[in-house]
Amino acid sequence: MTTKAVVRSTIVLVGGRFTLEDGTSVDSRQAMTDRAMARAVAGAMIGSHEWWATVVSIVIPTLSDHVGGFAYTDQLTVSRIDADGRTSRVRFPRYPRGPGKEDYIYNPRTLQAARFPKKPRRRARRKRAGAPRKRSSELVAPVAMRPRIRIDTSGAALVSIVDGTAAWPFVIMPDTAKIRATIDRILGDPKLLPDHEIAEARSSGPQRYLHLECFVTGLLVGGEWKDAEALEAARQMLLERFDLKIGLWDLASNSVLRAAVLTPSPLPTVPSASAAPPLKAVRRAEQQAGGVALALHSTLEAHGWRLAGSVLLHSIHGDSNQPDHPYLRLLVGHGQVKVFAWHWHYNKYDINAFVDAHRAEFEEIARLPPRKTYSSSSARLQAKYRKANGVVYEAGRKINDTRWVLLWSMEVGWSDLETDWSRVATEVGIRTDGWVKLLEKAATEAMEARRHPHV
Repeated sequence: MTTKAVVRSTIVLVGGRFTLEDGTSVDSRQAMTDRAMARAVAGAMIGSHEWWATVVSIVIPTLSDHVGGFAYTDQLTVSRIDADGRTSRVRFPRYPRGPGKEDYIYNPRTLQAARFPKKPRRRARRKRAGAPRKRSSELVAPVAMRPRIRIDTSGAALVSIVDGTAAWPFVIMPDTAKIRATIDRILGDPKLLPDHEIAEARSSGPQRYLHLECFVTGLLVGGEWKDAEALEAARQMLLERFDLKIGLWDLASNSVLRAAVLTPSPLPTVPSASAAPPLKAVRRAEQQAGGVALALHSTLEAHGWRLAGSVLLHSIHGDSNQPDHPYLRLLVGHGQVKVFAWHWHYNKYDINAFVDAHRAEFEEIARLPPRKTYSSSSARLQAKYRKANGVVYEAGRKINDTRWVLLWSMEVGWSDLETDWSRVATEVGIRTDGWVKLLEKAATEAMEARRHPHV
């Protein structure tokens, strides 16, 4: 006979509805046709500004009562969608209560800084006698050891919640079919779940989407599912009427008060059919995962190129994936295909200097893309850690990176679905023999430098 699991934490689930690039709508609570799409939807949601804005609208009113406290999350970055549709990562924003006070939400980086603030630096200048002493900066107020709210984007906190030992009165998580299934299983069976069963809620990063709406879609109080519509309606009202001096949970839990001031707002229903990813998204994901490199390799294999994961390389000599001498390396990005002269042991041999010395010969094969000027700070760093007989890199030289030189690029990438990759491979193939012939000299010089380092 199994006993019911003890769940003392109040669990709030925040879900969302996506509009995909083919116009279809997907609910985060909806079953998915494959695990990759489930991870993509979960990753896009927990990394989005919209999901965190909804979470913050619950956290701040909750922590603004007489108890106070702070919320904690493992999230270090959130996504930002640029004008061209690409996603980039930015640092997780701060939510301060006021100057010199603790934040509402901490992550590992900001919590460490709050508990161990840096001492203000003293300026080494003479002060006028009798002048008042000024503080150079505001110190963050001491932070309590335990968070009151745990924002868990992966579902890992459920393992700690299952036996009632979790120290968090409130837990906020994304509302996905995986999270709900895990909670229902916990409520039915108090045994701890293996870590791998809940870790799948994590995602490698957000995917592009057109529109996302987020709202409170689930509420678990005292180990029982409750109606989340009241909490969502209270949250929406406090966002619109920030002048009201009413607590979020007072408004959500008091039926009389709720009936007097709230307008019923039913949550969207979860579609019964499983969600399938758009065909364009599937093709783009396949190309990003190595499909383009595979297509290029089918033509370039005859020119000596080998496939190492999603990277194409021509090792010049031997068959190592990371040769000790310079070699050719082809990388496929979002919007570019690039071919590099690459050398990992840049402290022993200067591949940039070799390309500069043979610039005319490289230009006959393909026009060399421009390079940036090597900065003074990079040169100082190289000089600081340079070992005996190592290469000396000076500021002002044309160097993007000491490890490589870009030899050729084309403005196509894995995001382009109509590209004829055999044409791209042909462009690389007709230049390969010339590059290999030149880099054979570099390989010989590099191996000689390793055997007989200069003094």
